[in-house]
Amino acid sequence: MAFIIDLSDNPSSEWYEACAKVYPQTGSPDYWKIVESNVIQWAKDLTVSSFWSDTGGALDKWRTEYRGITGSTLLSQVKLPDFVPKSKESITDKLERKYPVDQLEGAFLGEYPIPNIGDMVRVRLTCSYLDGVEFLASKLMELAKSAGVTAIHEKQGKIEGYYAQHINITQDVMLKIAGHTILIRISAEIQIATDMSTKMWDTSHGLYERTRGQPMEAENWQWKHSDPRFISNQLGHLVHLVDGLLIQLRESTKRRK
Repeated sequence: MAFIIDLSDNPSSEWYEACAKVYPQTGSPDYWKIVESNVIQWAKDLTVSSFWSDTGGALDKWRTEYRGITGSTLLSQVKLPDFVPKSKESITDKLERKYPVDQLEGAFLGEYPIPNIGDMVRVRLTCSYLDGVEFLASKLMELAKSAGVTAIHEKQGKIEGYYAQHINITQDVMLKIAGHTILIRISAEIQIATDMSTKMWDTSHGLYERTRGQPMEAENWQWKHSDPRFISNQLGHLVHLVDGLLIQLRESTKRRK
């Protein structure tokens, strides 16, 4: 999965200029090309990592256990998906929001500065039901603990209608620079959400990207029915509600048998 980097507007960007003052190497014309090639490779490395292989090996057992508890299918996917790299545009956008010009300390880590965000490499697992998200997240945390992998579990619920649970794992990767390799550690993000929530997010994510950072007060989009966010954001919450109602219906049906 490749993405194109356009650095033509960097010299005029206040944020890029500020970064170059604090982290001089980020001002090099080759810097983002090096980041690009490494992130793409890290996604491939995580896909064939021992942790992800162990996850694939445990899936059948987890599916059987979940079906025994709920009578339902755990995952919408047959096989584990591959990790994917975050685009340069998304990386810099997130960095700029997380580390504005006057708060750049910690934006990059390492002797050769690497963006300090947790999802440069990420993957999404889609569950058939809402309680499958919690079930799978707990299984991944147990697996990480047994494998000695550092992992953090976060539950996401945003005003934009984004609902998912994230497992951030720390993994060793090789940073390649000018023919040299350096062993570093990065955080990779495993997103877990329902099938409906994933479809909703995939459909509306482009709108979210265009409007991210704009004011979200009630007097704005929440009261303007013509604003696309009025539909997409509220629909995200509605989908989450429907996911919950489906479980209630499933459990009610089981009790009546």
